[in-house]
Amino acid sequence: MLDFVKLQQFVVLARHGSYTTAAAALHVSQPTLTRSVQSLEKTLNARLLDRGRNGIELTAIGMEFLHHAEDLLRHANSIEADISMRSQGIRGHVNVGAGPAIGGTILPGVISEVLASGLEISVRTVLSQAHTMYSMMLDGSLDFFISREPNPGWTDKLTTVVLGYARPDFFVRPSHPLLAQPSVALTDLARFPRICGTAWNEVLSTFASPELARDLFASIEVDDFGIMSHLAHEVDAVLIANSATTIAGLVRLDVDRGDALPHTAVTLNRPAHRTLSPAVRFVMQLTVDRARELYSAHNMGTDSVEGSG
Repeated sequence: MLDFVKLQQFVVLARHGSYTTAAAALHVSQPTLTRSVQSLEKTLNARLLDRGRNGIELTAIGMEFLHHAEDLLRHANSIEADISMRSQGIRGHVNVGAGPAIGGTILPGVISEVLASGLEISVRTVLSQAHTMYSMMLDGSLDFFISREPNPGWTDKLTTVVLGYARPDFFVRPSHPLLAQPSVALTDLARFPRICGTAWNEVLSTFASPELARDLFASIEVDDFGIMSHLAHEVDAVLIANSATTIAGLVRLDVDRGDALPHTAVTLNRPAHRTLSPAVRFVMQLTVDRARELYSAHNMGTDSVEGSG
């Protein structure tokens, strides 16, 4: 049986790369830390690290075990926090960000579960573009946000979890002329106003050809899913949303898209170096569970795998 204290000591040692600094950080003696690692190696029947003149170096098995140990410790901490919240009645305020379409599918269910939990947690939501939410998270205005895969240049500031995969879908009112056509091509959408959140036009060129990007460029940009839905009910426009979306009163177009508009990752992004409150962790876990429930049914594996937000 693995000892979680020894796991924690091994993780700290691996991060510091030195018995001296790790022992100081753990407030234990170096011999105690050495015996702890040796005990782990005996339990696993594997050599986890080599000790040299410049510190320690993990073996290949040690590197693999480090990832497992970190996952186990995170999971244990999550269980402890969850039980503690339920038994003590955690209270707090949580700030969540999301793109309009993604937020419209995930957040209503998350907020309903927060309300049903009976915990004294208040939630503020922000629907905006990823770069805006990233800036808000850095200045402390957001605790985490959900978006398409973030800018690679942000990775040193973010911990990112892939929740699943989605692709754009297109919605119209029941009387829309496109529904009378025997087939609908992506180029047909260019004949009608196209409604989407502001992020759509910014990222369109990253996964569509210049010609297709021109045809699908949103002529109406609104970062409010309720307004977008209302407009699509009132006029012969095309609402662009993600594949997990269901909109009462609107019809999902069956569009012949060929290989265009592939699935892209839906991610949860949190600060890499910030300790989150129990309330934030609780809401974040609800968000992860809800998103995976939605996008596992609309991901690459069922349509053509959950990418694991």
